[in-house]
Amino acid sequence: MKYAIIQTGGHQFKVTENQILEVNRLPQKEGEIFALTPVLFYKDEEKTEIGMPTIPVIVKVEILKHLKGNKIEVFKYKSKVRYRRHIGFRPLLTQIKIVQIGEKTVENKKEETKKTEVAKVTSKKPTPNKKSTSIKTKSK
Repeated sequence: MKYAIIQTGGHQFKVTENQILEVNRLPQKEGEIFALTPVLFYKDEEKTEIGMPTIPVIVKVEILKHLKGNKIEVFKYKSKVRYRRHIGFRPLLTQIKIVQIGEKTVENKKEETKKTEVAKVTSKKPTPNKKSTSIKTKSK
């Protein structure tokens, strides 16, 4: 059985292919398919990969719909001082379906290395010369 452990919205989920789950709201639109990262663990029939902290595995996800979760109620109470607070909210969630769990292809790895090389080259900026200025105070 093939499965992976992914991280999204500050939570970790054990996912298998064709599984439907609800996660914290994602910015993508309904019906969109994208790769979800980071992947922390991957298990296949032949091998097991443990990330330190992540591994190069693609988990393709399809967004089914955006929805609100069940209402969560918080009630604060202090006895003898008439202090009562009632707060409730409904978390914003996204229902997703795991379309595919698989390893990155060699082509994807090459594209990624090219992108990182380009990013490294463009991110080098000359550092400005810092002149130290000292203020002398007169002592009496």
